[in-house]
Amino acid sequence: MDEQQLADTIGTGMPDDRDLDRAAAELDRRDEQALLDRIRPGGQLAADLTPFSDAELSRVLHHLDDDQVLRVAAEMDRRDTAARLPGARADVVGLSEADLAHRTRLATDPAEFAALAAEADRRQLLAELFPDGRLAGDLSGFPDEVLGWAVLYARADEAERLAAEVDR
Repeated sequence: MDEQQLADTIGTGMPDDRDLDRAAAELDRRDEQALLDRIRPGGQLAADLTPFSDAELSRVLHHLDDDQVLRVAAEMDRRDTAARLPGARADVVGLSEADLAHRTRLATDPAEFAALAAEADRRQLLAELFPDGRLAGDLSGFPDEVLGWAVLYARADEAERLAAEVDR
């Protein structure tokens, strides 16, 4: 269905259920394609998956290859870990960056604002520590307390590297 057919279907004022279903399906397909283009620009999975919500990542899983699905799974595992940490809020951890920014703009309660800011900080740190979903090659610029915190999100081999860096 092209743009004109879609507009004609909705604009007649008399679309039947079949027309509305076709229009809804077409709009959904376009939304999914636009999301996929953001998550996987040029066919390559985005280096940083933190801007995308849990729902967005789940929605496009069936379009990803095995390696990409594993990277998304690792990101989801990190989010699950974060949601279980003391003081973390699962309802904030799974937000997209756009939704997080929107909620931060609207926050009037200092505790809500602090929770949203903490989540933004956590994401920034994770993006620095785990670019492309893997532990950064150079950890020398991170303080020990950050490296210790990163162990919570690391795979076993990454945790060993983090421990070795702290020992240094």
